[in-house]
Parts: sequence; C-alpha cells; structure tokens
Amino acid sequence: MRCLIIFLFFYASNLFSELNSEYPFDITFITDTGQTDVINFGDKLIYNQFKGTASWKDNTGDYSIIKCMGNYVSSEKSGTILNNYCRGVNKHEDKFWLTMNRNSLDYDGGIGKFEYIYGAGKFKNLKNTNCIYVVEISEEFSMLKQKCKIHNKFD
Repeated sequence: MRCLIIFLFFYASNLFSELNSEYPFDITFITDTGQTDVINFGDKLIYNQFKGTASWKDNTGDYSIIKCMGNYVSSEKSGTILNNYCRGVNKHEDKFWLTMNRNSLDYDGGIGKFEYIYGAGKFKNLKNTNCIYVVEISEEFSMLKQKCKIHNKFD
C-alpha cells in the first residue's frame, strides 16, 4: 500500500508539472526582410506599419516560420506602443495565431504580452494563454523571447 501511495504521489507531481509547465519560445525577425511604411513626425514620434516573416523555435525542438502584421508608435521620450498580429505554422502544419502588445518606455526593446487567440493541432491547448515576452531590437534583427505558463500539455 505504501508503494502505491508513493507511486501516485510521484505520478501526480509529474502530471502537475506537465500541466503547469513553462513554454519558452523564441522569434527572430531580420530587419530588412519585411515591408515597412513609416511616417516620421519630426523628432516627436514615428509611426510604423509593418509586415514581416520571422523564424521561431520552441523548447520541444519544434520550429518554422511566423508571419506578422502590425503597427507601433515610438518616441524616444515616451517609448513604444506596439500592436502586432501573427500566424505561425510548424513543420507538421499545426497552426497558431497570436497577438503581441507592448507599451514600454524603452525605445529599443522592452517587455510585452503575447496572447494565443487560436491554435490547431499541437497548439490547440494554447488558446487564450497569455505570455510575457522580452524583445531586443537592433539595426539588423529583433529577438523576442517568450515565456509562459501553460496549463495543458501538448498533444
């Protein structure tokens, strides 16, 4: 009986850690591969509307591309407000859609939020999952690192 209780404890602990595990996810945008329309309001602010494709990878060894469209308003004095909409697919044709939002005082990077609005295949359990991401922007590329707690394991 004691062995059964120990087994159930470890099984439940393992199941709980799988159901509430972290899901790291990295996205890399190359700066000159997308389309950008910019309106520059002197030295006051910059409005960017963009469309781009990036690569992504996660901690399960999955990877592929993500296509995004969105806009952001930036000012060195007041930071950046970003609204971005993305559609990703993996090598098995499993799809996900997400929004990215950031309201940051930092002009060249910052912290924002992802929300998975829909997922199919492997990503179906990510629907309505909110995540935190950090972004670093350079002249050549932008690197995003996402981390979120997922409550359902992947199929």
